[in-house]
Amino acid sequence: MSDSSETESPKDSPSSSLQDSGDGSLYLQKLKESGDPKSAALESLKELMSHKNLTMEQTNSLRDIARILEHSTHGDDFSLSEKYFVNTVKGRLTSDLDTQKYLLTFAEQQKAKTNRWVFSKVVNDVRFVRHSVERTASTEDIQHKIYAGPSMSDAVYEELQKIDSWNFDVFKVSTLCNGRPLQIIFHYILHARGFLKEFKIPTNVLENFMEAVETGYHNVPYHNNLHAADVLQSLHIFFQCGIKNMVPDLLQFAGYLAATVHDLGHRGLTNDFLISARDPAAIMYNDRSVNENVHLASAFRLLVQDELNILGGLTKEQFLLVRSQCIDMIFATDMAVHSALLNEFDAECDNNQMGGGSVFSNQTLLMKFVLHAADLSNLLCPLHVSQRWSILVLEEFFTQGDQQRICGQEISPLCDRHTVNISKCQVGFIDFIVRPTMMSLYQVLGDSMNDALANLEKSRLFWLSKQSMHEDVHAE
Repeated sequence: MSDSSETESPKDSPSSSLQDSGDGSLYLQKLKESGDPKSAALESLKELMSHKNLTMEQTNSLRDIARILEHSTHGDDFSLSEKYFVNTVKGRLTSDLDTQKYLLTFAEQQKAKTNRWVFSKVVNDVRFVRHSVERTASTEDIQHKIYAGPSMSDAVYEELQKIDSWNFDVFKVSTLCNGRPLQIIFHYILHARGFLKEFKIPTNVLENFMEAVETGYHNVPYHNNLHAADVLQSLHIFFQCGIKNMVPDLLQFAGYLAATVHDLGHRGLTNDFLISARDPAAIMYNDRSVNENVHLASAFRLLVQDELNILGGLTKEQFLLVRSQCIDMIFATDMAVHSALLNEFDAECDNNQMGGGSVFSNQTLLMKFVLHAADLSNLLCPLHVSQRWSILVLEEFFTQGDQQRICGQEISPLCDRHTVNISKCQVGFIDFIVRPTMMSLYQVLGDSMNDALANLEKSRLFWLSKQSMHEDVHAE
């Protein structure tokens, strides 16, 4: 490196910028006194962005530090992720006047929850380095590079390369992303499919919405944000296997949204339990698909808020179509309609004389069935992953049964941890629910389903072996 490149000009150095800033805030003062201004500035940004609440002074400091660093990120001392981090903070605070006004208003009013949506992105959400660099022989492929901190970025990026495969491990991604996998996967897929641009979804609005959605999932054993992330990824696989060639982009986007919110607000209780207990939700929705109504209402309560409305770039007609598709698809996840949906889908396949790669004329029915299949798909994962899902769903059932036992109520089927044979239960679920569903989908997707069906058979043989050896696996 030449002498000129090694010598940092006073104009561009972080320390000189700080000396010229004239700001007396605590954060800027710490930077002035630091022997390593760059590192201190980055750490100050991370600390500020992690606050649930920001005072107006802290918000101003956030903007000033980002501005200072922006002038210093052109040299080799800054990594790609650090440059993106600085530009993300700077852009979020200054590029859009309406967004800036919104941020400052809520920072001043100390709205804790909203501030968490907006300002917690570095620690939990600023993971997306979305550079639009085309893949060429001379250009590094950074199109889907993830920033999640030095200790996580490579691991998350590596796992996301499997997102089109059943070998994708959503449990691993959740661990790497501090328990927030849904935001990562939804954003990653929409970006990879080009839907952020096509449907005019601002990044800050998407992040706000996904923070609200992920927070809206309850901490229950199975029907939580991790399950939603798993269903979303499974739906994506089905799309990649051929569904994307059968329906327009707008319906696919509606499918991704429906998968993301399809269990939003689930309390880990079945519809039958809620109806029997005369739960307020059952009263409100007249005992019809109670949970599914809750999920839909919860999602669209978020989407009517401007700062969370990822559908704001759609026309009125597009919005109505997306909403209608989400309603139809999420109602189709109610197991009470499983048999009717399966029969209707098989009849439509017969009418269309389906084969792998054929066109399916009833697109709404296809989307309903594909989301329903994705909701049942954890048994299509490798055995070590599918076993975890099997234990988690039964633990949620057993938790409901425990509650019923305490209240002196009749315990629902599959909900008594003292009597349910898990192995027998899993074999029956595969034979009577999952395998018929996937074989019906095979009529549409053909051999692209082979890996999934092979994994399903391995799961079946595993649980069958436990049953034949009079063994059982119990929830911990």
